[in-house]
Amino acid sequence: MLLYHALNNCGYPAVLPVANAVNDLRLMRGKADYKLRATIDQLTAVGAVQAAQDIVDDFQNLLTSLAPVDIVDGVRNYLQASGRLPKP
Repeated sequence: MLLYHALNNCGYPAVLPVANAVNDLRLMRGKADYKLRATIDQLTAVGAVQAAQDIVDDFQNLLTSLAPVDIVDGVRNYLQASGRLPKP
């Protein structure tokens, strides 16, 4: 959830779809990990793997218009402001 919040609050609206996709994937993983009585079929599993690949692809595409250092700085600033990362 920390990755979602950090990306969601990094200050770059173009990153929001990636942040939301990360959160969706986190929710799928939680279901697979903790709802032990639920059965995950192959189609769902393949869909989760594809969703992860889509996140990587979308993030790489973002890096053509946003400098990685800007995203990192925005994430760091958010994490420090929220007390989740100590300030130097």
